[in-house]
Amino acid sequence: MKYIFYALVLLCTLIAKVSANDTLSSTVTFKSAFFSEEATTGEDRPQLSSLTFKSELFLDFHPKVNVVIAPNFYYEHLSEERQHFDLREFILNIAGSNWDLRFGLGQEFWGVTESRHVVDVIGQSDFSADFSGDEKLGQPMINASWYTDYGNFGIYILPLFREAEFASSDHRPRLPIVLNTDLTTYESDKEEKMPDVALRWDYNLRSWDVGLHLFSGTDRTPQILATETGELFPRYRLMSQFGIDTQLTLDALLLKLETIYRVGDEIIDHAEVATGLEYTFSRMFGSEMSFGILLEYLHDDRDEEADHPFENDVMAGVRLAFNDINSSSFLLTTITDVESNSSFVEATLSTRIGPNFTLDVAGEWWSNTDEDESINAFRNEDNIELGLSWRF
Repeated sequence: MKYIFYALVLLCTLIAKVSANDTLSSTVTFKSAFFSEEATTGEDRPQLSSLTFKSELFLDFHPKVNVVIAPNFYYEHLSEERQHFDLREFILNIAGSNWDLRFGLGQEFWGVTESRHVVDVIGQSDFSADFSGDEKLGQPMINASWYTDYGNFGIYILPLFREAEFASSDHRPRLPIVLNTDLTTYESDKEEKMPDVALRWDYNLRSWDVGLHLFSGTDRTPQILATETGELFPRYRLMSQFGIDTQLTLDALLLKLETIYRVGDEIIDHAEVATGLEYTFSRMFGSEMSFGILLEYLHDDRDEEADHPFENDVMAGVRLAFNDINSSSFLLTTITDVESNSSFVEATLSTRIGPNFTLDVAGEWWSNTDEDESINAFRNEDNIELGLSWRF
């Protein structure tokens, strides 16, 4: 808690001294989710409300030197465990003629597909703020990038590992198990101080974007083990990974691919793939609206031993962009297991209300889940969520 206190003091001091060359933007989001059934884990909370505060402060010290500070605070009503603060970014950026340097807590995203980002290996997931795992914790890093005619080259030194943040026992939806993180173990004797290293090259050739990466370090996804008394705890293993992400743009058609091959002493050597396409019909019926069709395939050759449920699945979806003054959009996707026919459906409607407010309506539904499938634990987690964000 001490570092959080110091960070807040520093943040308040910097905000008080924001100059004309600096920018500060903040967003407060209120969400309320409504569930139709009691959870399989026993929680009977038909409604779940939360408040999130996000801020982003850009401090320009020089035309080529700036600092980005991005705190994130999450509060959940009626849950003592669901108060969480994290610095998503606190990073110094230095730009050269054809190079960049970054030092501090940062964010790094890799990926091109819609359904799952198998190559996104740098950041650690914050499940306490987002069940999907797309929300990432701030990652301590030193990042150097070089920009050349032969592509962009990057090296990442990650000196400190961060454990995943899990949702509290009374949250919905959440993992169907409760972990004792006080018992966390590591394959490395250095534990969280084991440094990770990543190399990346990406290149744009007209309509083709491609990225290659190598990663060596601690796996962000923990193995779940049990003590002799049955208490569950996470174990973080070492691994090495090679990956490719690429996208080919052919007018209205996007072809996408993400694939990795991962090895390690304590993990099963395996490959993962997420690939598909997106086709967009523009100016539908003579209007400004565009309509997109998405189709992707997910595969993990560990099959039932995979640490996620998408080892042989197909995602189909539609995206509607109204292209109006309120930036209204609608996205509907369904991920279906090829073998069992179980499915997960997600829908999101978003629109601005005036210049500063955004309304989001989202829904999640699980169906045809078999008892021997991991997603069966979510069979009663169908919900509708309303969200209102104020940006200032």
